Amino acid sequence: MYPERPTLGVAGSVAANAVILAVLAYTYWLTSTDVVAAHAAYQEDEWAEWASFWGFFGASVVYGAVAWRQWRTHRAIPWFAVGMGLMCFGVAGEEISWGQRLLGFEPSTYFLENNFQQETNLHNIVETSLRKRVYEIVVGVTGLVLPIAAVHPDVGPTLKRWRVTAPPIELVPSFAAALAVYVMEPWPFAGEVSELLFAMALVAAAAPWWAQAEGHEGRPDARRGLALAAGGVVVTLALGVGLAALSTLRGGADPARARAAHRELDALAQDLLGYHETARRRRVRCGYDQRLYTHATDHRMSYLFDGAFAARTGEGLSENRARFFLDPWSTAYWMRMTCDRETGRMTYFVYSFGPNRRRDSTGWEAAGDDILAYVIPPGTY
Repeated sequence: MYPERPTLGVAGSVAANAVILAVLAYTYWLTSTDVVAAHAAYQEDEWAEWASFWGFFGASVVYGAVAWRQWRTHRAIPWFAVGMGLMCFGVAGEEISWGQRLLGFEPSTYFLENNFQQETNLHNIVETSLRKRVYEIVVGVTGLVLPIAAVHPDVGPTLKRWRVTAPPIELVPSFAAALAVYVMEPWPFAGEVSELLFAMALVAAAAPWWAQAEGHEGRPDARRGLALAAGGVVVTLALGVGLAALSTLRGGADPARARAAHRELDALAQDLLGYHETARRRRVRCGYDQRLYTHATDHRMSYLFDGAFAARTGEGLSENRARFFLDPWSTAYWMRMTCDRETGRMTYFVYSFGPNRRRDSTGWEAAGDDILAYVIPPGTY
């Protein structure tokens, strides 16, 4: 007999949902008090992204173990558990661009040209509206449709025969929150918040199946499910916070590359000065922060590809770095224009994330190990 549907029990459901929804409450509080800090918390290589990675990766390991144990016990192909494991593993890899920022390797030309983030991942190549619809369907079916269907007296037995490892119905509130945040987009970084909630919910969803597969003869074990679900979610958050803290130390001292970045940024600032004067006369929109390659291609700034920066190819700058505006750590150069219309203050600069390959800068100046060159220093229009 294939195993019964596991349960978290009342205590387990309250604990798991409380931890997951507490992250949502914290995000709401943070955006209400300091939206800049909230945005920083959900940017690349911060605790939220690392927690999402560990959530999806942990769920993939658990679903893989569940699939193996179900096969060993029942000799029936556990296709759903295998599929869930592969999906979670793929999302985990995509979340960190398959280690590109961690290891600092240069993406292939295909990704540099077709991925708007200039990173080694597939989801940013897919058209945005299609990517969003697929994500909504996956979260909705996995976290809402299947758990509800699994407890239906007519549908549940069919899912059991089909060996569908549906999440416990007690976790519907957490999955619903992940979907609602994504659809409603209450914040500019709502997608990252939703992914974090979804990852934690998957960890909690996989936990009771793990407990059941460990040898409880198909009987739901709410107590063990509670411990694994709540513990898994807490460990996921702890790993995210810990890895984000360690990533600030990534790269170490790299004076040769830092000097090269300074020279290259000075050349880019020289190339962009004329564009800025034109933009200022036209009163262009302020407040943007973009990868330089994206900005250059979107605004047809073809002269940048033949400017002072590109001329440095004879001084150690590779053709790929020159063509796609990559820094010495194979990360994109960025450009930012910040304006305060009330005070007339304005600044415009290009910058590198530096050796740790993560953004530390504020809207007005360099911070952390970021390297910056002003096109227009902080001042007035």
